[in-house]
Amino acid sequence: KKRALYETHGVCEYWIVMPEGDQVQVLRRGVAGFGRPALLEAPDALETPLLPGFKLPLDALFAPEA
Repeated sequence: KKRALYETHGVCEYWIVMPEGDQVQVLRRGVAGFGRPALLEAPDALETPLLPGFKLPLDALFAPEA
């Protein structure tokens, strides 16, 4: 339901953070709407063309609290 709303309103990209599996799904809008989600897991890093220079290693995102 949210995916359809995001497409309707022109959202370019969104992330679904899944802490139970230490994963992030990245959905990016293409010509025909959102494509298949990319699944990221540690040691991957989350990057986006919407925020040049942004890079978040998933190891850091899902690191246990000290």
